[in-house]
Amino acid sequence: AWEAAKAIEDAYNNPDKAEAFGKAGRVFSLDFDWSIVNGMWYNLFEQIREEQAYKPLEARRL
Repeated sequence: AWEAAKAIEDAYNNPDKAEAFGKAGRVFSLDFDWSIVNGMWYNLFEQIREEQAYKPLEARRL
C-alpha cells in the first residue's frame, strides 16, 4: 500500500512524468485493441481445432 501511495505522490509532484507515463500507457494499450486481439484469438482457436481434428493412429504424436 505504501508503494502505491508513493507512486501517486510521485505522479502528483511530477506532472510531466505522469503525462509521459500516460502517453506510453496509451501506446501500449493500442496493441490490445479488439480489432487486433480478435485475430489473435481466432488464430489460437484455429490452431487448437486443427490439433484436435481426427488423425489416423499412425499420424498421431506420442
